[in-house]
This record gives sequence, structure tokens and C-alpha cells, in this order.
Amino acid sequence: MHLHRELSEVFYVVAGAVTLLLGEERVEAGVGATMYVPPGIPHGFANPGPEPARLLVLFWPPVGREQFFEGFARMAAE
Repeated sequence: MHLHRELSEVFYVVAGAVTLLLGEERVEAGVGATMYVPPGIPHGFANPGPEPARLLVLFWPPVGREQFFEGFARMAAE
């Protein structure tokens, strides 16, 4: 889990099933589930099963998040 001090985030489950983590809460979520994360709240997600899952992730404000996704792309390439 991690947190953002000045950033709001929204997770939307597009495909598969994921475990959404918000503070101490864990929710098994399927397609269509949405989780809003206000600034300063520890959060994360995990794919508990063997099937792929897809999430749509929104950030606000969006400025400066480009490096986050560039880092994910480097990790995936490795």
C-alpha cells in the first residue's frame, strides 16, 4: 500500500477481479466496482487470482504523474 499527500485517485475495475485496499478495509471487487481514494489515505490493489485484471485509474490533479506510468512501463519491459 502507499499514499499520496496531495492527490486523489479513483480505481475502476474494467475486467477480472481485484482486491481493493483502502486503509484497513479490503474489498473483493469485480467488473464495475469503483473506489475513491482521498489524499493521505493508504491504498492499493492486488489481483488475487490467476486471471488477468484491468483497472482504469484516474488521478487528480493529473500534473506530474507521467513519471509514475513511465516507471511502470520500464518495470514491465524488464
